[in-house]
Amino acid sequence: MNQTRLFLILILTTASIAIIDTAHAENKIGIFTLNSQISTTDNILVTGFINVESSYKPVILEVYDPNGDLLYRPDVYFNDNGQFSWLFHPPLGKFDLIGTYTIIASHEDISETAELKFTVNERIVERSLASSIAYSNPTNSEPT
Repeated sequence: MNQTRLFLILILTTASIAIIDTAHAENKIGIFTLNSQISTTDNILVTGFINVESSYKPVILEVYDPNGDLLYRPDVYFNDNGQFSWLFHPPLGKFDLIGTYTIIASHEDISETAELKFTVNERIVERSLASSIAYSNPTNSEPT
């Protein structure tokens, strides 16, 4: 009798721990684009994912130029699946600076951020999908 009771307690405890562990899964955010190199007049489509439950709080994208100056800081809302996208148009129809731009995605409920870089060139001669995909580089915004 005691063995049955002990076995039941062990099973219930294990199930409770598994439920708690699943409920506290780590929140993540990621962004990517299909074009890591664009010309001065191209737009760039940024898509991403997030796995938080607070869909009423937007993802914040920060776009920095090659000098590190903040160009844009849009709030982007995501759907029920955690997917979002944002079409970035060059300022005044053309990027003024040639070089590498940085986009950082963040959310107030996640300590991690995602970073994406793309390069603006005078002109792009040939594009290869396989060589132009840029993925996010997750970073931890907490001090170590």
